[in-house]
Amino acid sequence: MIKHIFSDMDGTLLDKVGGISATNAQAIYRLNTPFTLVSARAPMEMDFAMDRLQLKDPQIAFNGGLIFEKNESGMDVLSENPIDNGTVETIFKLIKDEFPEISISWYGLEHWYSERNDQGTALESRFTNLLPDIVTQNEFLDSDDTRVFKIMMIIFDEEELQAVGKAILDLNSDLISIQRSGTYYIEVTSNKAVKSTGIQFIMDREGLKKDELVAFGDSQNDIPMFEAVGYPIVMDNAPKNIKELAKYVTLANHDDGISYAINNYLPTIQA
Repeated sequence: MIKHIFSDMDGTLLDKVGGISATNAQAIYRLNTPFTLVSARAPMEMDFAMDRLQLKDPQIAFNGGLIFEKNESGMDVLSENPIDNGTVETIFKLIKDEFPEISISWYGLEHWYSERNDQGTALESRFTNLLPDIVTQNEFLDSDDTRVFKIMMIIFDEEELQAVGKAILDLNSDLISIQRSGTYYIEVTSNKAVKSTGIQFIMDREGLKKDELVAFGDSQNDIPMFEAVGYPIVMDNAPKNIKELAKYVTLANHDDGISYAINNYLPTIQA
């Protein structure tokens, strides 16, 4: 019997314009099974989805870097894995010294920060309807709360993007995970921020077994999540190598693939 469902957001639960369709929302309501979002997004960027789906269960942000429950005043943090502070300072210095023109921003527990508004932050704002808090890196590092859960670089030139990625890899840090997310994005999180880590935390907390879990996803960073559950369900818009990991392949995100899977695959799993 399925006791918990985990779902990626972008390219999976969300449609092409970043919303949740009424069809998907209604299917999740009717299911009445604990439902956890597992996303590279920050909690503030997940908030609309939690409200839309009326989610009360633990949620996983920053690819596993933060596990939290929403409450009336904000959130209860259940587990956190921010980036090592020294590594944050090293990356800030590297970008400022070698790539000063690129868009770099970073996420604390409840805020998105940047030194300036630029083309990159404008792009991200269009996706999330949020604006960054403008603060210098030095001001942030001198503040009371210097936890950074994700550093995000948005680079529109492919050659420069490759160079930035190589420069960060060349730091040879085993404390960070580096992901290319979408066409223009490089994202850095703690090496402990893995989607499967968040799922394992919830499994231990709730006493769940692998064969009681379903996960929906579409991309490379969903692979650890698929490996952690008994029933990986992959969206039709996923690359071929991701589909090969699926127990079931459902319709694309823009065709209400989660609703289709709930109505057509879960009854078979539950039988």
